[in-house]
Amino acid sequence: MRRFSLKGLMLLVAVVGAVFAALRIPPSPVRTSALFSLVVFLLLAATLGSVLRRKPSWIGFCLFGWVSLVVSFTALAVAPLISTGDKQPVPLLIPSLLLTEWHLRVSGTPPIPGGEPVAVLPNSQGGHALVPYRLVQDCTSIASLLVACVGGVLGWILRAPQSRAN
Repeated sequence: MRRFSLKGLMLLVAVVGAVFAALRIPPSPVRTSALFSLVVFLLLAATLGSVLRRKPSWIGFCLFGWVSLVVSFTALAVAPLISTGDKQPVPLLIPSLLLTEWHLRVSGTPPIPGGEPVAVLPNSQGGHALVPYRLVQDCTSIASLLVACVGGVLGWILRAPQSRAN
């Protein structure tokens, strides 16, 4: 049975703590840019680690993370261009929607200043909610990290039998 290293667990706790601390800050362009930059930096570091070390967990982390980030932000970029007010042609991934809804339930719906872009997202009650676009971007960035972690664990579980001794 492989154990997690103390250093790895400390890094995980630090990243999760930074993410939840950032969510306590009111939505702003600085917070959105900082979260997105953190996600891109971590995915770039994982890509470098997967190229240099060739470990399945690194490959799974960067593959799942990059795909989730690109697909989610493509959906956010395309939706305002070709959708009506009540439809989104490219749906967001489930982790992004769930994280956004969880944030709204915990923190309440933030006030939307006039002129700020909003997203119309489905909620679990079958209706829709107007959500500040920055909050959706933040939750999408964080959800991409969560999906990347799932990819890392899957890569670790599904690795070849001869590499399980490592």
